[in-house]
Amino acid sequence: MGKRMNWLGALLFPPICRACGVRMTIFAPVLPQVLCPDCATQWRASAEEMCRTCGEVMPKCLCAPDALRESGCERLVKLTHYRAGAHGVPERLVLRCKDVNDRALFSHLAAELMLPTFRALQASGVGLEDVIVTYAPRRASVVRTVGHDQAKQLACALARGLDVPLVRALRRVRDGAQQKELSADERRHHAAESYAVRLSNAWQGKTVVLVDDICTTGASLAACTRLLTESGATSVIAVCVAVTKAS
Repeated sequence: MGKRMNWLGALLFPPICRACGVRMTIFAPVLPQVLCPDCATQWRASAEEMCRTCGEVMPKCLCAPDALRESGCERLVKLTHYRAGAHGVPERLVLRCKDVNDRALFSHLAAELMLPTFRALQASGVGLEDVIVTYAPRRASVVRTVGHDQAKQLACALARGLDVPLVRALRRVRDGAQQKELSADERRHHAAESYAVRLSNAWQGKTVVLVDDICTTGASLAACTRLLTESGATSVIAVCVAVTKAS
């Protein structure tokens, strides 16, 4: 009954493609995805780009920026590249995550992240019983303005999919300039002063899956990794939708 109602709802109120905005049609019994066929093809093509370091396609690549590796986080799960200033499907989806509390999109991206995340945990020899999920929290002023924290929404959806606990392990203690407005050195300094751990032992002896929407220099994820490992996490695996790549 639930699937039937979902199908009827989609038939009466056709969803839009989250990348191009085109109204999608459906053909029973298949419900539409969050991307139209053309944008879905472009998305798959972006995920098939190979990492220049390890030679793997993006969802299988676990390479991390220097800043992140130096923090103790050796593995970074990602789905695709993000090119600043570009207007491709990955860029549009990342921007929509930031601007719109689109739960269908968060669920879709989390579903795509589940298998790569599981592979990363297996590569580290970690079972799901020893895993929690957390996220790098967004600036409070931005959350008040747009009404949501995209990293939190992604983390919630990923934790549900993996069937592991979601823990609010981190908090923002500084609400200054946006990271995109800073140089690489400024990002590292700013990130180191922007986060603190909450009072909890929920991640003691656990592997933490640390979620964010995008990784540029790795400064924010590195700062969060240091805090988590210094306060008792056994290890940290970072997870994001996209990593920034120069055009």
